[in-house]
Amino acid sequence: MKTFKLEQLLTITTGLRLVVNMKEMYALISYMMGFDIFTHETPSALEFIKPHILSQYPDLESVHIQRITEGNYAEVMSTLRKQYGEKFLLNPILYVDAVKFRKDEFEKVKHKTVFKIIDEDE
Repeated sequence: MKTFKLEQLLTITTGLRLVVNMKEMYALISYMMGFDIFTHETPSALEFIKPHILSQYPDLESVHIQRITEGNYAEVMSTLRKQYGEKFLLNPILYVDAVKFRKDEFEKVKHKTVFKIIDEDE
């Protein structure tokens, strides 16, 4: 188990970017998956990780942030930390499930990629 901040979890569960440093998000994603992901996998990985986080912390599903701005960020996050806590221990996703995710993502990209074979005689 590893500890992560509320902002990191809520970035995934709400779809709002609540972290200042994206390295924190990639650290959470890498931990949950058991490996680093490719940039193009980020949106799918966030959706894949979301139910795993909510299964460990179902109360976070009820968090609905109506409006967050640079001006009210500190106040909104302070209120949320008081209600839900600041730090959360997470169990990673089973490696076999993460590998299946990677395989599925590869299949999506493989079908979108077009290779043109150039004949040397042309």
